[in-house]
Amino acid sequence: MIIAQWIFLDNLRDSLHNEHQATFDVVIIGGGIAGSCTAIRLAQLFNSAASTWRKILVIHERTTNTGTFKVGESLPGEAKPILSSLGVFEAVDNDAIQGKHNYCYGNSSAWGSDELHDMSTIINAYGEGFHLNRFLFDETCYYQ
Repeated sequence: MIIAQWIFLDNLRDSLHNEHQATFDVVIIGGGIAGSCTAIRLAQLFNSAASTWRKILVIHERTTNTGTFKVGESLPGEAKPILSSLGVFEAVDNDAIQGKHNYCYGNSSAWGSDELHDMSTIINAYGEGFHLNRFLFDETCYYQ
């Protein structure tokens, strides 16, 4: 049985104090896209191993205040197979269909210079990506 526990920074001290010297097999600092996906994948790997208990602690930087604005992030189409292997692609895609996330058809970026570089998803074998509602995406990963 896998136990994955998310603790938010605004109640970190109380949560850990209530654990009475809890021990964890893995501690992940940061519960954003990378931290949440890492926790999901580790739980999948632990489930496939012949083990009885594994405890994963994710310390998340966001607060428990759901009204707090969180800057959105984009994922390219190449992330679809990864999201699928984690078991969250269908939920993210369904949320995008409902307008809770937006599809991303291209990006313009300037790295190391003032010149913008454009990348359209029309030439991407995986198609469009996602402009994520980070709070919703975090919740999807949390409940996975």
